[in-house]
Amino acid sequence: MSRNPSLNAAGTFNCFSLKKSTAKWIWLSKLLKNDIGIIVANMAIGLFITILSFSIAIFSQILIDELLPKGNPQFLIIGFISLFICLSLRTGLVFIRRKLLFSQHKRISRKITSAFLGLVLHLPKSFFDAHSTAQLYSRLNEHKDLQKTISYLTDQLFMDVLLILSTAILLSWYSTAIAAAFFIEIAIFFFVILNFISPSKARHQDVINADNSEQEQYIELFQHIETIKNNNAETYFMARNEEIQHQLHHKEESLLQSKNCRALIADLLTAIFTIVITGLSYLLVSRHELKTGELTAIIILCISLFPTIYRSSQIKSKLGNFNLITDRIYHFSTTKKEYHQQEKEELQWINFQSLHVKNLNFSFPGSPPILRDISFRIAAGESIALLGESGSGKSTVFSILQKLYTPKSGSIALNEQSIKHISTPSLRNIMAIVPQEVKIFNGTLMDNIALDSPHKSPSSIIEFCLNTGLHRFFQSLPQGYLTQIGEGKSKLSSGQKQLVGIARALYRRPQLLLLDEVTAFMDSSMEKFTHELLARFKRNTAIILITHKTETIRLADRIYVIREGLLEDPHKFITFSS
Repeated sequence: MSRNPSLNAAGTFNCFSLKKSTAKWIWLSKLLKNDIGIIVANMAIGLFITILSFSIAIFSQILIDELLPKGNPQFLIIGFISLFICLSLRTGLVFIRRKLLFSQHKRISRKITSAFLGLVLHLPKSFFDAHSTAQLYSRLNEHKDLQKTISYLTDQLFMDVLLILSTAILLSWYSTAIAAAFFIEIAIFFFVILNFISPSKARHQDVINADNSEQEQYIELFQHIETIKNNNAETYFMARNEEIQHQLHHKEESLLQSKNCRALIADLLTAIFTIVITGLSYLLVSRHELKTGELTAIIILCISLFPTIYRSSQIKSKLGNFNLITDRIYHFSTTKKEYHQQEKEELQWINFQSLHVKNLNFSFPGSPPILRDISFRIAAGESIALLGESGSGKSTVFSILQKLYTPKSGSIALNEQSIKHISTPSLRNIMAIVPQEVKIFNGTLMDNIALDSPHKSPSSIIEFCLNTGLHRFFQSLPQGYLTQIGEGKSKLSSGQKQLVGIARALYRRPQLLLLDEVTAFMDSSMEKFTHELLARFKRNTAIILITHKTETIRLADRIYVIREGLLEDPHKFITFSS
């Protein structure tokens, strides 16, 4: 046993942090692997641009010390032509570099966004239950910020460091005393900026949190605008929004004040250092240790360089922000996925025969049990109904059957095999669900019916709707199957949305159909049609119904009643004859 447990714990923590940091950089290197060539090319071009940037300073020195005293117009013309060639070449290289940078930004941005979506869409539903829309949108913005930070490190910072080092070498060539003073000033500048007036991480995090709160407020406003108007609550929500904005602006002001103080100190240091360098150069000129042209070149170099030094001094905050972003993204990327992508590529063939749920128990973290010892069965060609009061856990049963949630205990067997041993994509491939609130995506009606169905084709969708009788409901839309629906597009009634949900589910040719209040918003004509349609599919499809409507209940062969998370009598159920 260790005699110093605190040291042992610290060592373990450091080891863990080192492993995490190493893994994070490996993950980042894989992300940038295919873009190394473009990044190196940009850096190489940046080197030539930096060298050519000294052309004005060097030309000024030669002009004052050599060309003007000699008064030879031929040399003057050659000098100006050489300067023009250097500046033109620099302009051309800058143009090429910008094109490469744009290509690099586009490639990295596309890769990062694709990685984000590929990551998020394969996370379990419990992850989305624990995060708001604004938080997820914030994570997306962080992925975009990563691209900006990578660009800063490989573009701006590289060029700034290169310019500082090149200037130092050129100053050393003019005067070792000036170069020594220059290095001392840079050291003092970085020491003061990095250690005494760096912006607070806590302030930066406060601004991020306040910004997330504001985004959540806006999303809530736009999603529930009808409720706000129905309750004449516009003034209340405006006041709420003003309070959130006040908090955000207060925290932003605090951060900006910190940055403003930093800029003030940097400007004062720049002024002092410029005077010191100029005074020292003048002293060397008076001692004939430096020529007038060299003095001019040094002043030009120093004045143009101090803004670069200030930019590069922000590396601490930039790297801190970069580290924070990569930490969050790495944590995001290492969150356990719902299933491996290979499972979707290698779907298991399943011929549905029966489903048996036995002693199912479920509760959300930190909440009392929702389902307790729920048991029921269904075979191919059968239909059952789950009845109960709102909040009794009926819809949760559907989520568990689709492996969106994992039960605390109990078993679910498909064809006498536990669904634990059946891949999630394969299980969902034989199921389809029509929720009470059908989600409509921005796109055409045809897109909303097919989604990613393996049978997807325009002709097959229309043929399916003709065969099922859904065609008469959809052809009345402005552009028929090509009608743009979704947010800000053609509005569908709640009943029409449910018909789209039914079409979406049945088009998948499911072997097990889950229906949650499928006729809740339909008029009598739509409801009658839906009952007839489901009766046709019932012969070849197992159906589980959740409903409060008597006519829909009649589709069921058996009824199970759930009350307060329990079956009223797990050994008895109500049966209907044909």
